[in-house]
Amino acid sequence: MSTPDPLRTMIADIVRSEFALLQRPAGPHTYRVAAVRSDGRVDLKPEDKKRGLDDIPNVDHWTGVAGGAALPMVGSVAMVEFADGDSTKPMLVSYQPLRSAGGKPTRTTIDATTLQLGPTATVVQLGGGADFVALATLVLARLSALVTSIGSTVIVPSDGGASFKSTLLAALTANGFTNSVAASKVKAT
Repeated sequence: MSTPDPLRTMIADIVRSEFALLQRPAGPHTYRVAAVRSDGRVDLKPEDKKRGLDDIPNVDHWTGVAGGAALPMVGSVAMVEFADGDSTKPMLVSYQPLRSAGGKPTRTTIDATTLQLGPTATVVQLGGGADFVALATLVLARLSALVTSIGSTVIVPSDGGASFKSTLLAALTANGFTNSVAASKVKAT
């Protein structure tokens, strides 16, 4: 019996160890959310077992928004990549579109040291509501200006308030209440 060539054995070992990675299809890979854990990580099952992908537990979200996290619905679709091509480093990188069935997460969080919601938006709508919630800082500033403008004592006339209303509207207009407050409202449900 002949002795195996050491160089040939070493090359065969390298090819065998890398063969699994060469057969793994290019990502991203489509998985279904099997479970959502209390810490936000998810357990995933591959959509197509024939592609040689395994179930993967405890996968962290690497979303495109820093500070953003979502708890997807069980059964929804998620896209998974493997960091550095290493199958031991799975990352959930995106979710199915919001408009598709199962695309709406059960909870979404965006957190930051400072969170600016529409800093240049003329209207910020929350929850599709029709009612407005005035911004507290703006309202307090405007009320303070109004009190200073019309004085601390107001006597309501005996004509049912008609002359008081016109005086008040003039004071409000003079202090910028008509357009600036309306442009600084936030819709809420």
